[in-house]
Amino acid sequence: MITLENTDGKIWDIEYHIADMIKEYQDRGRLDIDLNNEGPCCEDIGLYNILDYLDLDSTKVTIHTVNQIEKHKKYQIIIKSNHFNKMVSDGLRNFKQSPTNFNTVKHFGCFIGRSNWVRLWLASSLPMEQTLMTFHYTRVDYHTNNIGLDNMLKFNATDADSQQALKLLARSPLTLEEEKTYPILVPANLSIATYYNQFFCEIVCETYFSGNTFFKTEKTLRPIALGIPFILHGPVGFLDNLKKLGYTTFDRWWSEEYDNYGHNLRIYKIQEIVREIASWSQDKLREVNEEMQPTLKHNRELLLNAK
Repeated sequence: MITLENTDGKIWDIEYHIADMIKEYQDRGRLDIDLNNEGPCCEDIGLYNILDYLDLDSTKVTIHTVNQIEKHKKYQIIIKSNHFNKMVSDGLRNFKQSPTNFNTVKHFGCFIGRSNWVRLWLASSLPMEQTLMTFHYTRVDYHTNNIGLDNMLKFNATDADSQQALKLLARSPLTLEEEKTYPILVPANLSIATYYNQFFCEIVCETYFSGNTFFKTEKTLRPIALGIPFILHGPVGFLDNLKKLGYTTFDRWWSEEYDNYGHNLRIYKIQEIVREIASWSQDKLREVNEEMQPTLKHNRELLLNAK
């Protein structure tokens, strides 16, 4: 089995992995590839192009992935269960949250560990005084390879967008008391649950946001388990795929047209919603939260009872 670590649409150390794939195929007469319990789009990370170039017998190549909608005409795909479902449901099943004070609650929560261009763009566009935020970029560690400013420009960020991003980077790292370092692993990625009574809605930036993929991480499952509405930057159709599992999203209260778009177009649509919600009064936040309770409870129960 060859394990391929990948981030932001790129396979790490691909030249070494290609050599390993060739050797495994020669030694075993077949090739099994595991995507390290992750769920990228194999087309998007270039895996199918590599396999086609190697010209292996496709009937002897199997890819193991957590992408719930991965498919291919030639290569065998084995879809693994999503380990985040159990991790989040078990970790937060008995969590008791203190009541939210809607006289002081912030409008948004946004929790960023490692930066990339989408996370930098979205986070820096949020109204800081209305947002509880973490952003773990520092100028002295490996995060400097993942800032994302270059790709912001590639996807037509304006000068104003870039200036906002630079201001956020200058203020970083932004941390919470309970998780001050990166990577944010279990249980730190769940311990921030104690802060979820301090904001109304979470801005979620999922791990994968391009190609044909549906892979829920703790980023999406945490607000579901904690009864918080969310606006989500991910791949096209992510909300639609959630609904196919039985979840109810929030198009009763704001437009979810953004789910039809990817990359920067999705960001623009999300920014429109953020501006709308940012204009709501504290009383409006309380009123909408009360209206949402049946939806939020339904989603939480669905997650906690998932097999």
